[in-house]
Amino acid sequence: MRIAEISNIREAVPPRKYGGTEYVISAVTEGLVKKDHAVTLFATGDSKTGAQLESVCDQALGFDDVNETVATLLLIRHLNNFARQSEKFDIIHNHILETFALVPYLNKSFVTTLHTDLSRPAEQAILQTPEAQKTCFISISDAQRKSLPRLPYLRTIYHGIPIDEFPFREERGEYLVFLGRITPEKGVEVAVETAKQTGRKLIVAAKVDEPLSAYAKEMLKLFEETPEVEFIGQVGEEKKELLANAYAMLMPIQWDEPFGLVVIEALVTGTPVIAFRRGSMPEIIEEGKTGFLVTTTKEMIDAVNKVATLDRKKCRESVEQRFSLDQMVTSYEQVFTELARGY
Repeated sequence: MRIAEISNIREAVPPRKYGGTEYVISAVTEGLVKKDHAVTLFATGDSKTGAQLESVCDQALGFDDVNETVATLLLIRHLNNFARQSEKFDIIHNHILETFALVPYLNKSFVTTLHTDLSRPAEQAILQTPEAQKTCFISISDAQRKSLPRLPYLRTIYHGIPIDEFPFREERGEYLVFLGRITPEKGVEVAVETAKQTGRKLIVAAKVDEPLSAYAKEMLKLFEETPEVEFIGQVGEEKKELLANAYAMLMPIQWDEPFGLVVIEALVTGTPVIAFRRGSMPEIIEEGKTGFLVTTTKEMIDAVNKVATLDRKKCRESVEQRFSLDQMVTSYEQVFTELARGY
């Protein structure tokens, strides 16, 4: 099949450090290339891919200190570059909201995977337009569908990761780890309180957006004032060893996380996850087997003391059985084949 993969131009594919969406786009793209499909990736010029790369900008724009007028102009050029070539593809796999503006002019099979909470105002406004309703969607968890249950979904396809690229540690470490972004919806303050109450070291490996928000300033001050916390900032490949050598990973999310790639990245190393029971967490974490689902800070603190009862081998096995890279790519290939045949 001739497949177009459409990414944003804020991040490279794959991302240099933080960027779960671009990581998944890269994994799907490269997996389809290995299956001998003719894939064209519409992304930034600094992206790394075995597909044909189409780009209108040499580098990812990022989110900090960006001239938004220039960013908008480049996005228009990005979409125009795709639109001029759209007729040559059998399948158009879209990952961004802005592409829906082109739907009335596309005659090919158009399917969208979005990687966000669909309850946000922008998603709600765009996805309820007639243009969006005439296309089809792949959800990344069943929980993601709850905000817009009437969208024409084809299937839920969970994210997958290259299992062999992650180390496995049967012996558990001593520290807790938080990996994500310093934003209110990630709830890092709950992780800090859990560390204080359990007396365990907490390593916070997190991206801080610039300019600093009032919340970020407050959290950075909290880290400095809490002896149990070691803040190491944003991490790249080193996150694999960081996760593998942890006692447990904390996910005190304050929003309905649509998937949470870092959860399966922790589990594949053998590290259990303690998460708030929100969004996709009950679909990923097997209660009492690969981690614990909680609803309060106290429950998270209590769960830390139960982690020693878990078998780290079971954590890795759950990823091998449910979240492998091959499973994800094969699932997308099956959906695309059905669409190309006029399903």
